[in-house]
Amino acid sequence: DNVVQYIEDVADYEGPAFGLDYRLGLGGRLGLLFSVDGTEAENTRAYRDFVDERGRDIINTATLEVTSATVGLMVYLAPTHSPVQPYVGVGGGIYGYTLSEEGEFVDFSDDEAIFDDFFETDGTTLGYYFLAGIDIPVGNQFSLFAEGRWHRAEDELDGDFDGFGDLDLSS
Repeated sequence: DNVVQYIEDVADYEGPAFGLDYRLGLGGRLGLLFSVDGTEAENTRAYRDFVDERGRDIINTATLEVTSATVGLMVYLAPTHSPVQPYVGVGGGIYGYTLSEEGEFVDFSDDEAIFDDFFETDGTTLGYYFLAGIDIPVGNQFSLFAEGRWHRAEDELDGDFDGFGDLDLSS
């Protein structure tokens, strides 16, 4: 709905994610992955079809913070003694979020009056992910890796955003 109302795109909420992983070897090519991750994205946007009485954009800022605590199962695709070890995995866990909007807004129920305000909600939900990566062992206890994850989670908005539907936390 926001893409219709504001000059913005879903990609405006993309940002770097930071986290900490711990892999527990289960023997052979299997591993258990414990992860804690977090990301924050902020987007300043203007209404698509509305301006103030001076012809200036009506601007507000939306901020979305997402953290997750997950557990996953990894399968290495190459023998354990290989210098480069590709892997795939799947997991799930708890995703927490805080969504806030601050700035100028249009009240569509009051002759499109413009007002300043701050709205916020937070919550937790369950989700899952898929991953693929390459692991390069550096000694017995450490490794360098490159990994991509696709997360899927959503939750029904409440608090200041009650009745606005679901928040898609996928990334």
